[in-house]
Amino acid sequence: MPSFYSRLFSKCSGDDSRAANSKTRRTYARHDTDRCVVTILGQTFPALNWSYGGMELTSEEGIFIEGQRVAMILKFRLTNSDLEIAQEGVVIRSYNRRTSILFDPLKQMAKNGFQKVIDDEVLHGKSNTKPK
Repeated sequence: MPSFYSRLFSKCSGDDSRAANSKTRRTYARHDTDRCVVTILGQTFPALNWSYGGMELTSEEGIFIEGQRVAMILKFRLTNSDLEIAQEGVVIRSYNRRTSILFDPLKQMAKNGFQKVIDDEVLHGKSNTKPK
């Protein structure tokens, strides 16, 4: 019984644990995709997932370094057309053939483009969203 209570009532206060969770939780839901590639400095990389806050792509070791600013074009294949979204961001992590990029604040055009991608996925049953 004591082990049950120790799991039920943690030793830290509730406010501290909520603050820790808010730092590690994602702001936006991720969308896994196989319908997106990213072009950066003329090189094309497959996207693993994206959200309104950033994206993860596959890249060779040493191409990107943490803190590097990048301008990119995300190219999505929709059901009836292709869509390109220009965006800038900063590399926050790059290891093990995966690079994570945090987007700069989105302009309205980029937000509209991402919403078109989501609408297309939902409309055609291709949605593969991970929760926040």
